[in-house]
Amino acid sequence: MPTPDKDHARVRAMIEKAAASVGGQNELARRMGYDKSEVSGWMAGRRPCPPKAQAVLAHLAGLDEVEVLVLATISQETDTDRKEVLLKALGKQLARLGGTVSCVLFAVLALVAPPAPAHSTDRGYDG
Repeated sequence: MPTPDKDHARVRAMIEKAAASVGGQNELARRMGYDKSEVSGWMAGRRPCPPKAQAVLAHLAGLDEVEVLVLATISQETDTDRKEVLLKALGKQLARLGGTVSCVLFAVLALVAPPAPAHSTDRGYDG
């Protein structure tokens, strides 16, 4: 699962790319229907960028809106059990989008799965 730093880096990159495509951050905020201080807060990492705003940023940046929306939604879920349910539910839909998204989901699932219990007699080999 992306860390807050990786989430911020992803949002910041989308803002930069989307702003470049529409003529600047003020125009980006206007087109998105947000105050420019809100977009500035996302850019600086002072405020979390909501998943719906990330989907719009992705669209304006020429990225896959659905993938970004799903990753942002999953990333912002803090309860591990709900996150697993969400991953399973959204994973079926994302599988239709192709291999790249499937690889991302498997990586995310691996990060949220509880670690296997360690056995004191398990040395990683037979013998």
